[in-house]
Order: sequence, then C-alpha cells, then structure tokens
Amino acid sequence: MAGFYVEIRGRAAIWIGGLLFTLVGSVITFLAPQFLQSTQDASAVRLILVGLGGIFLLFGLGSLGVGVGDLVLSRTNPTARRQWMWWGNFLLGIGAAAVFAVPSSLAFPLLLVAYLLRPNAIFPSPLPDANGNLTVGLIFTLVGFLTLAMIVWVARVALKSRPR
Repeated sequence: MAGFYVEIRGRAAIWIGGLLFTLVGSVITFLAPQFLQSTQDASAVRLILVGLGGIFLLFGLGSLGVGVGDLVLSRTNPTARRQWMWWGNFLLGIGAAAVFAVPSSLAFPLLLVAYLLRPNAIFPSPLPDANGNLTVGLIFTLVGFLTLAMIVWVARVALKSRPR
C-alpha cells in the first residue's frame, strides 16, 4: 500500500495551515451557498454552510495573524517569537477543540427540547419513536463533556510548561 505524507513543522505549518483554512472557509462561506436550490430547507443548509465556513475562515485568519505577528517579532523582538508561537498554537488549539465540544455537549438538551415541542423539522410526527435520536444526542453530549474536561486538563498541564 503506497501513501503520500509530508510533515510540516514550525512556522511553515502556521502559514500553510492558515492559508488552507482561509481558502476552505472562503469557499464554504461564499461559494457553496450559491449552488443550493431555493427551497425551505436550503435556507437552513445555507445558514449551516455559512457558520461552518465562518469557523474555518476565523481559524485560518487567526493562524495567518499568528504568522504575521511572528514576522513582526522577528524584526522587533526576536526573543519573544517562541512565546508568541506557543500562545498562538495554544489558543487556536483550545479554540478548535471547543468548537466541537461546546455544540456537542448541547446536543441532548436541544434534541430533548425539540422532542417536547414536536411536531417540528426534527420530529415531524406528533408521536415519533425518538429513542434512537435521543440516544445519539446523549452520546454526543457525553463526548462533548468529556472533550471539555480534556480541554481543561490539557490547558492546565500545558500552561505549566509554557515558555517564559
């Protein structure tokens, strides 16, 4: 089995990651919604695409901001570059993990509210069999809470070893 893998480290990873995330976010946010048909469901899908693309765009621009700050520090204060890169990686990593963990931890409560307020788009019939949906929501919520706990634990451990 053949594969292709290139490991990019250091400052190049920030630039390439930032450019790729910005490009993907721009395509999802600005181009993808134009290809949707005009229906009632298309407005919800459009909103989801703009939100998802906005997240990619935000993290891409954040990575590019870290890269630009690194260039500025290379001229003005080279000794602070290591700290700047550490904080940039730390905050972008915590933010990216939280983008999954926070909505995931709200899956079960939101599904439960939708179930109680049925009929709606999620539960169309008045008496649906919601066991499968609520079980999946509960699993997502538990994984979300576990991810939030891991974020806090990793952040506490990482902050102890940050460059000074």
